[in-house]
Amino acid sequence: MDGEIPFVRVGYASELEPGVPVTCEVEGRRLLVVNVGDEFFCMADRCSHANTPLSSGRLRGHKLACPLHGARFDIRTGAHLRPPGIRGVQRSRPAWSTA
Repeated sequence: MDGEIPFVRVGYASELEPGVPVTCEVEGRRLLVVNVGDEFFCMADRCSHANTPLSSGRLRGHKLACPLHGARFDIRTGAHLRPPGIRGVQRSRPAWSTA
């Protein structure tokens, strides 16, 4: 992980359906933003194993599974939780909270 992604406004909280990742591009990097429990998280939209878009994966709580091989990542930290992912993914601090 190369450090945090800087804060950049990419949309409005009201546009993000809970539990549904949305993609955007910031400074040439593809990112996903997701609303979980009225907290908004942002991370790189690429699995560290196969470079697959994580935004197409299944989200359960704060765990996002890669749609290709099932590697899991914590959307709060970007941490790698389950193989075949080989390392965590770049993430940003929670963008905002409505709670």
